[in-house]
Amino acid sequence: MSYVARLALFLAVAAVVLGCGGDEPSDLTYEQAFSEISRGISFPSTSVPEGLSQATNVEEVAAVLRPYGEIIGKAATDYGALEPPQAIAAEHDRWVDFLHQMSSRYLQTADDVLTVRSGEEVQAILDRTVSWIELPANQQVMVDFAQAVADEGLDLENPFIEPDAAEAAPPAT
Repeated sequence: MSYVARLALFLAVAAVVLGCGGDEPSDLTYEQAFSEISRGISFPSTSVPEGLSQATNVEEVAAVLRPYGEIIGKAATDYGALEPPQAIAAEHDRWVDFLHQMSSRYLQTADDVLTVRSGEEVQAILDRTVSWIELPANQQVMVDFAQAVADEGLDLENPFIEPDAAEAAPPAT
């Protein structure tokens, strides 16, 4: 067998093994893949508010925030690798972007609190992060994604969105 023939055979086998076989459907639907990612997310047993209320120094504050930032960042990357149904693609992409931004905020806040020493400065940094997360535009991203998912009839396990978020949303126009 010539070098070119062996190379072609190797590439064909590699494509099949790696799942790049062309027009064959994915083993997992968007809904299944999304939910599989969600089930793989494991947040620390202590919530952010609980952990922050128990923190006695800036290192502990940073130690509460950093794992959440890292977990959210990985989840955003994993969700971002999915190919959503066309009907929800725009909302999916905005939601993934929001998760990346939230991850960055948590990680930056963890870094920022390590540079200050007064409780007032730490609280001001934390307040800015919470205020950013609670901005109506950011909350709307979450609601819009939940509404798009509901409108499409998808059943997604989503640890970032309250189960009733779509019901709280105004009707889609």
